[in-house]
Amino acid sequence: MPNTNQYHLRIDISGLEDNAAVAQTKPEQDQLTQIQKKAKGLVSYAAISGTAQKLISNHISLISESTGAVEYEQKIQAVHNIAFPVASSILGGLLTGNVGVALFGLAISAGNMIWDIAQNQRRINIETAVEDVGIQLQSRRVGTSSRREK
Repeated sequence: MPNTNQYHLRIDISGLEDNAAVAQTKPEQDQLTQIQKKAKGLVSYAAISGTAQKLISNHISLISESTGAVEYEQKIQAVHNIAFPVASSILGGLLTGNVGVALFGLAISAGNMIWDIAQNQRRINIETAVEDVGIQLQSRRVGTSSRREK
């Protein structure tokens, strides 16, 4: 027999004021209203951001098919890979109204980019070293390495 249990998740931010166990003062209610607005903006931003990321990536991936400009597509993709996380973290912080969070997101994005660049450079160095070893072994099998070393 199939399991037909259904679960429904409902998040109601607007009902926070009515369900409070303790009476709140006017400044606390204003603060809750501000938090609710920021949370709604952040949630809507997350949904829009994911969709925008997919649409932009899809458009960029079609550049070489439509124009034949592979290098141009690679340049646009590189700019997008750098600019989108930075803009996303800054915009996410600004939507919540917290400049500190925006700056922290910018710092984290910059750190991630530096880390990615370092990892890619390490991978390229290893691939180059392995390729050099392969070329040396092929040269020894052919017999050209002893003539070139002299």
